[in-house]
Amino acid sequence: MLSYIYRIASEFQKEHGYPPNTLFLNRHHLARLKIELAGVRMEKIVEFLGMEIRIEQESGHPHVGWFDTAEEKVG
Repeated sequence: MLSYIYRIASEFQKEHGYPPNTLFLNRHHLARLKIELAGVRMEKIVEFLGMEIRIEQESGHPHVGWFDTAEEKVG
């Protein structure tokens, strides 16, 4: 999961010239990320990724974007 997030964030930055600040996950992706980073608090995961996390239930794959503000925070 982390390698996929890194790859899509890198591709976004190459395409747009700036890094993404929002990561879109569904609840299953979030659960998998929490397993990979077991024992790490959610605030630290967000800090580590450098992106806020938004939950999108219909999301088939994690994806990234850039927004002025994040509407839904995971905690």
